[in-house]
Amino acid sequence: MRKGLVALVCCIFVFGALWLGARETITRHPATSNHGIRVTDFRFSGDLTLHSRFSVIFRLTNKNDHSITFHPQYGYFVGARCNNQNRDFGHKGKGRKLGPGQSVSIKAVSTFSH
Repeated sequence: MRKGLVALVCCIFVFGALWLGARETITRHPATSNHGIRVTDFRFSGDLTLHSRFSVIFRLTNKNDHSITFHPQYGYFVGARCNNQNRDFGHKGKGRKLGPGQSVSIKAVSTFSH
């Protein structure tokens, strides 16, 4: 009986450790903005707990027949909103020009905070 109880307690600890260390992965279907920029390969992965690290990966493609230029101060980035506050991060490609059919990928890492 004692061996069975020890085994059960061990299983509970192992399950708890695996559950706490579990990472969430969220993907989205491709979408195209009104400005002709297509977002594909979107993936969020990480823990959904306070102070944990997570990453966001996606690809942007210019579906227009003309070039587009990203804002020189902001470029392209992950736009996040929390409690009516901007929590944008991962700014890249400031002022970058993207020709018709060209793509760019972004990977940004951040931490959940309050």
